[in-house]
Amino acid sequence: MLVNTLRVRQAMLLTVANKPGAANMVWEQVTRPPGQRDAALYALREALVWWFGAAGNFQDEDIDTGKRYLESIEKICDTLPGRSNIRDYLETMRASIGLSIAVQTNTMNSDRAVQKKNKQNLAGDMVGYMERYAGQYGKNDKDWLEANWKATEMYPDVPVSVLRARIELRRLMLEYFEVAGKDNKHLEEFEEVIWRPDWVQSRWEASKQDN
Repeated sequence: MLVNTLRVRQAMLLTVANKPGAANMVWEQVTRPPGQRDAALYALREALVWWFGAAGNFQDEDIDTGKRYLESIEKICDTLPGRSNIRDYLETMRASIGLSIAVQTNTMNSDRAVQKKNKQNLAGDMVGYMERYAGQYGKNDKDWLEANWKATEMYPDVPVSVLRARIELRRLMLEYFEVAGKDNKHLEEFEEVIWRPDWVQSRWEASKQDN
């Protein structure tokens, strides 16, 4: 059991370092991953290796692969306890993949009706990615985020794992606003399908002014 735990850790270090060949070799040596965390990582090893290779340079050809992995990550996450560290990690990765797909998706078309439909579809997809992701957070998390959109100081009264998850939620919400306001997207034209819960309303308005 200890050997498999160490192999999973080694495989993850190589995966995060974007060493796909070495990472895959170690993943193949894992036989029976112990515990929910290691089992989830092992089940998603192909998605993890792909994502840490694609994340920094997401291309058109990554869109279909990303969409396929969104489904597999969702299935695994649905088996994990809510707000567990591993679920936070994987749900964050899923939302990041979804936003990368949104950035790379071309909505332009010479036919205005088709272009409008493309934008509405993309906006709807983004809402789905972010609603699911933020839905795992509670009122305390969202109250903290509403009060700390730009805060950088430490919070000794907040557990490290909770603080890390909240900062990731903040990062992805800001990225979501940025994608929606990009010159080639202008998804704010379709505010009826852009998700803007009360706890992000003030920041949404500020992001529109920034863009």
